[in-house]
Amino acid sequence: MAAKGRFNAYWWAQYWNEEPELFVPDVVRGISSFLIGLRGVNVAFDSGLLGDRVPLPVGWEQIDGHAVSPPATPALLSSWPRSEDGFDEWYFFREVPTTLTVEPFCNWLTFRLENWEILRRTENGFDLPAQLERLQPEVMLGEGHSIFVVSRNEQIVDTFMGLACEP
Repeated sequence: MAAKGRFNAYWWAQYWNEEPELFVPDVVRGISSFLIGLRGVNVAFDSGLLGDRVPLPVGWEQIDGHAVSPPATPALLSSWPRSEDGFDEWYFFREVPTTLTVEPFCNWLTFRLENWEILRRTENGFDLPAQLERLQPEVMLGEGHSIFVVSRNEQIVDTFMGLACEP
């Protein structure tokens, strides 16, 4: 079931059985007007990192082991990378932090964003709202068993919600 909510300064939305089925590149294209000029940081790529098993795209760099895109252009956003099996997550920044210690949410399989407090208390879990407050991304998006978007800008989250529906 689709859900929307808020933790601290961030709005979020998440789909589980959306129609049409969405993948990260679909969402990137769907919210591309909000991403122009931002730099994408790969947090998970098939549960690993872009650049580990798949070479970095031309013009990208690595910071703390994470693939970082150049400033996003319409052409870059229209061909956004996706791993073969999904479980991809991206943070988008105006200015990329110099230290990128990031736990991916997409690898927590069946966790819902609304249950972040349970995740925080789980063994080896983490505090997603605290991570967002520390890193201050403009947008976080990812896919695993669900697809989700998190942003301080509620319009981005609402645009994402307009990309699909759940029956």
